[in-house]
This record gives sequence, C-alpha cells and structure tokens, in this order.
Amino acid sequence: MIFKMLFLLAACLINFPAFAGTIVSEEFDSDSAFCFWNVSAETCAHIQSQVAYSGKGALELHGAGSCQVRRKLMFHKSSDIVRNGFYTRFYCKLVSQDDSIALVQKTLLIFSLTLMYLDEKTQFDPFIYLEPAGEERYTAKIGVRDTLGASPRLAPAGFSTGIIDFSQWHCFEIFVSLDNDTLCDSLFVDDDFIAAQKTKLKGKAETFQFVNIGSDYMREPLPVRSIIFDHFTIATHRTGPDPRVPSILFPRNGASFIPRSPSFMLRGDCFTDSFEVLAVSENKEERFDSVFGVEDKCCFKEPFAGHTAYTVCGRAKNVFGSWSAWTGKSIFIASPDTRLFVPDSNFSISIGYSSSDSQVRAFYENDTVMIRLGMPAEVNIMYLLLNVSSERFSSDWEKRWNVFEPTRNFIGNVSLARGIKLYIPINGKWVPENELETGAPGLIAADLPVRLSGLKYAKNTLSAAFTLKPGLAHGIWYINAQFIVQGGKAYQAQSTFFRFEPPAYKKYVLPVCIFLVFCVFIVGILLLYRRKREEIQSITPAMIETSRNITSYLLEQHMHKLSNEDIGRKFGLTGHRAVAIFKAVTGITPTQKLMLIRIEKAKELLRTSVKSVTDIGYEVGYSDLRLFQRNFNKIAGMNPRDFRSKYKH
Repeated sequence: MIFKMLFLLAACLINFPAFAGTIVSEEFDSDSAFCFWNVSAETCAHIQSQVAYSGKGALELHGAGSCQVRRKLMFHKSSDIVRNGFYTRFYCKLVSQDDSIALVQKTLLIFSLTLMYLDEKTQFDPFIYLEPAGEERYTAKIGVRDTLGASPRLAPAGFSTGIIDFSQWHCFEIFVSLDNDTLCDSLFVDDDFIAAQKTKLKGKAETFQFVNIGSDYMREPLPVRSIIFDHFTIATHRTGPDPRVPSILFPRNGASFIPRSPSFMLRGDCFTDSFEVLAVSENKEERFDSVFGVEDKCCFKEPFAGHTAYTVCGRAKNVFGSWSAWTGKSIFIASPDTRLFVPDSNFSISIGYSSSDSQVRAFYENDTVMIRLGMPAEVNIMYLLLNVSSERFSSDWEKRWNVFEPTRNFIGNVSLARGIKLYIPINGKWVPENELETGAPGLIAADLPVRLSGLKYAKNTLSAAFTLKPGLAHGIWYINAQFIVQGGKAYQAQSTFFRFEPPAYKKYVLPVCIFLVFCVFIVGILLLYRRKREEIQSITPAMIETSRNITSYLLEQHMHKLSNEDIGRKFGLTGHRAVAIFKAVTGITPTQKLMLIRIEKAKELLRTSVKSVTDIGYEVGYSDLRLFQRNFNKIAGMNPRDFRSKYKH
C-alpha cells in the first residue's frame, strides 16, 4: 500500500494527460528515415535489417566517439502539448564490444531533449542515461542539468531499478511537461515505473527544440560496440502498459455464508487507482459499485438477498484512465445468519466432478460430487464433522432444523485418530456407518440423503464422494466442515455450496419442441413453394389455350348443369385432366369458375331487372334456391335481396 501511495504521489506531480494522439512515429525501416533525422557524423549511424524490434529495420549508432541523431520538434512552452505533457517511447538494445577489448564502465547517454532558453542557450533537459551496474549491466536514470539545487527524485523501494542487460531489447518511456519553468518528468523501463522528479529551472525555458538519440558530449570510445534503437514514438498519451486485470481476494470462489453486505477485496498493481465490481444474482439482477483511491475494498450500500447465489467480477482502472478487462467470475452466497466460528483460511472445502476440477457449481440427478477437505500439516486432526444439506447454513449444529434427522440432513463424523472411520448420528448416538447395512439401529443406508464413499486421507487432504439421488430437493445445497484437533479445539472451513438441478434434458424439451415445430413449418413452406414453382414451369401454351376455351364454354353454358366430365368431353379430355389443366393455369377449378360466373350474372340481373330472386337463380343455372343464396352470400358478402336494395339502379 505504501508503494502504491508513493506512485500515486508521483502521478500527481507529473499531471498525467488525457488521450490525444501520436505526434511522431518512426520505425527506422529504411534510409528515408534520415530525411527527418540529422546525423552528427555520416559514418556513425545507419539503418540495419539484421536486428530489429519490429518492422524491417532499426537504427544502429556506433560507439566510436560522438554519435547522435536528432529530430526537430519546436514544442513551445505555451502549447498544450508542453503544458499537459507528452510521452516519448522507444526500444533500445546495447551491443557489447568484442571479448578482446576490455570493457570500461562509463556512463552512457541514450536520450535527451534539447531545451532552448530565453537567452538562446540550450541544455539537455531532461535526459536518460545509463550508469554501470556490474559487468555488461547498467541501471537507467533520468536527469536535468539546469536546476535550482539538487534534482529531487522519487524512486520508491520495491519498484524495479531498471536493470539494462546487453543484447536484450528494453523499452524506455519518459513523460515530460513544462509549466511556469517547472519541469516534470518520469521514467518507465519495460513498463515498470522507475522514478519521477519535479524540477524548478534556473533559466527561462522557451522551447523543446530537438529530440536526440545517442550522445554528443563524449569524445572517447564508448564501452559498447553499438546502440540499436527502434519503434520510436512521441504521443500526448501513454502508449503502455495496458491495465492489469485485478484479482478478487474475497469472497473466495464458491464461498457460502458471506455477510449480506460484504466488502469485496481486490488486488491491482502499482498503477491501479480504482476498482469496479459487478455482481449478478440468479435472476439476472445486476448491481454495480466502485471504489477510488488506494483502497482495496468495495462495499455495496444495499445488502444482498439472503440464500441467493451471486456471480461477481471486477476490473481496475489505472492512473492513465484506461480500464482493464473483467476478471473471471467468482460465485458466492450471501447469508443473514450469524456465526459461532470464524472460518480459518488454513482449512478448505472444494468440490467438483473429479479430483482435478474444483470449479463446477451445478450438478444433476445421478451425478457424483467429489469433496476435498484440506488441512494444515502441523495440526493433529482427531476427527471432523461433515455436513451436506439443502437447508440454510448455521454453525450452531444444535439449532439446525433437522440436525438429528439423517433422512433429511446428512452429518458425518469422520474419525482420523486410528484410520478412517465414518459415524452417523442416530437417536443421539454416533453409529458406525457400516452397521447401517444391517438395519440394526432402525435405519438403513438407503434412507440417508447422501452416502459418502471412497474416503481417503493423503497429503493432509481428505477426499470423499457421494451421488445425488433422484428425489432429493432441487436447489442450493451447502457443504460445511468443522475440524476438531487434539485437545478439543474446533476450526471451521469456509463453507461452500453447489446447485442441484433437475435432469438436464428437461430444460431442453420446450426449446427443442419449438425448434422442431419451426423446422416443420419452414419445410412445409419450402415444399409448397417448390410445388407452385414446378406447376408454373410446367404450363405450356396449349394448356393456356385450353383454359381459355373452357372459360368461354362456361360463359356460354353457365345456365346449364355441367360436370367435370361434361367439360372434359367437350375438349376431348377426361374430367380429371380438364380440372388439372384449368387449375394449373388459373389457380381454381372449373366448378369454382362456374360459380363465379353464375354469381356475376345474378348480380347484373339484380341491378338491372325486376325479376324475382327465385327466377334469377333459375336463370343463371341454379335449381336449388338455397344453394344459390348460400353461394351468393359467400361471394358478395350479403344475400340477393340486400344486394338488390343497395345496388339497384
């Protein structure tokens, strides 16, 4: 926590800026890079492609005397870039001299900014240099030349010291801001914070004139053969590192009997300044909360529902304003019950399908649940009480609703003093579990809600298993354990839980049925479409002509009684063939067409004549007056008399 507070103090000093954009980006992939960079000597720098951090090339500066490349910036102190600050990030690798040449430990200047003052004098302010730290090793430092007094530095204990090894790529990043002649800068190496300083300048600083790579103040050979630079970037926002995903320390995944207003404990890194926690209940109710500053605890204001499973995950925001990804989900149950024993973290309960799986939380009928009880090696465990129950948890064994009803609430006493023996409480006595097979106590093993099997004790872990029988209550089941050591002292592990679900297939029955009905519906539509398409494609000009002839014949003979055979015989066809041709072309049968013709003729007579409805029915071909009225009402939507009253001229 002290380290984090020191870093946050440094963050406040350097005034981290908001996101804006990239100002300079150079990959040194080709000689065209020298169009923007000035070289102190033609032979000291070149673009090489044998060793590059990224891209096709890198800039190599030879260590023979003065060797520096610079690029013009012209960042005036009045600009937002300078006042808010900017980041310079690059990758660097040192190449050692040949073995035959003795290494001379000297300070290396690898980066600097040329700051021009009001009197037109210039200084390297600030700069990054490397100090010797043993054979072929250096430490990274930052410095400012034009200062009032000593340069104050912040290098918190416990942070990386920025060790630079030969022949290894290292990432350097420096933040610089200038406001009212106060220079703030900080250094990161390989994404680790190294140091920060806030310096009052003696002169009146005006402009960051150049950015420099290498050194021009050393007139003698350097203790390295060359220095290679790559992936150089200047931006108004920090380009790395990404926020680190935090870890949830409390509640433990799978824990039960958590207070209804729990304090979630998370752990970030030295850049973390706040956390956000999301808890989702079984009915998908979401709850957010957050905590800022250097606190690691996040407590929701409203209490959680008791005996309800929640999944919780968290994320962290760093001092640069970026959020991390969410943590993996942890599951827990809040409980309003009070507790007699405080759980001891040295004792644990874990469950799963097998001995290698401890994350499973849902089981179904006939599933086998594996239990593992962990305990410290230095404690002499005499026996332990194991409870498996669908009832709400209570550490007060005597006050549990059905504590001594083995058929509803399993409690087992596992003795470890002399081998492994399991006892079951019956009528106030602990009865060996193997005696239940004989039925002597008036209870048989089949009456127990669960039956432990495969009891094994090895490496301070007791493992057992039980099968969830059909007929047990579905819902949340709790597993609790108390450990009694020699002398009678009791310890309790953090309780855990699992959910006992109905048979898995039941939840899929309705969705599968809906899916099958949908598939049948789609197939029916496709078949109907295919049939219609085939019918349309099979219509010939001769069929169209036959259909027209049948229509004309029906118009001429509508007053007579006509059957399908009569119509087919007229055109040399069978009745079935005549119907098939006519329907394929028109979509209706000849009989339906005949009815439409007769009703249209009847409408015309009702509008223009004074004949009775009966006479009109006989005239258009109906011998049955009731059939005529029924068909007319079906087509016209009203009976013949109403039609005449409404439409007669």
